[in-house]
Amino acid sequence: VETSPLGAAQAVAIVWQVNGGPEHTVPATREQDTATATLWRATLPSLAAGDRVTYRFVASPGETASASFEFTVAGWRTVGRVVSWRTTPKSLIVNCEHGLQVAISCERPDTIRFRLSLAPEEPWTEGKPETFALREADDRLVIETARLRCVVHRNPYRLEVISAQGEVLFAEPPGGGLTWLARGADVLRLAEHWATPPGEAFFGFGQRYN
Repeated sequence: VETSPLGAAQAVAIVWQVNGGPEHTVPATREQDTATATLWRATLPSLAAGDRVTYRFVASPGETASASFEFTVAGWRTVGRVVSWRTTPKSLIVNCEHGLQVAISCERPDTIRFRLSLAPEEPWTEGKPETFALREADDRLVIETARLRCVVHRNPYRLEVISAQGEVLFAEPPGGGLTWLARGADVLRLAEHWATPPGEAFFGFGQRYN
């Protein structure tokens, strides 16, 4: 935080509270003087994802207080387990524990399309898939074409795509590959992890990885 004019404040503190609870005070450290102002830094203790923090700055002498500000703590979320699934005429729709919906379709025997959404809105019609075979095996859903096999692990959700010769083309790690940084309902960042054979290339997402 910045106080001005230079030297007007001799000390600064943050008065803060979490989720409407009791107020706490953290003193700020004087970091730097510029030609016209003083810069201060204060560090709050660790907070949990989803915590709502309200805070204000108090400068002395004079106990001058700023307006109050508020933010919600962001946190990384995982997909979790598969809670339900259904078929449409050409897709398998998988719904996951923490809001992710995955639509899997096969346009050709050598092409599998994955559509992932954290806020699905499009209605899906019921029916049996026409372009691939689907079977359940233990805690997995297995999609097969003449050229590819896609395995959907259900607890936790993760994907594997395997060739007809048994080569793993890509696989999300055992703990799951997709995570996202969220603040409340807002998604701030996505991260995905795959294991692939050497020389494999990924295109899309506005960039390319090869």
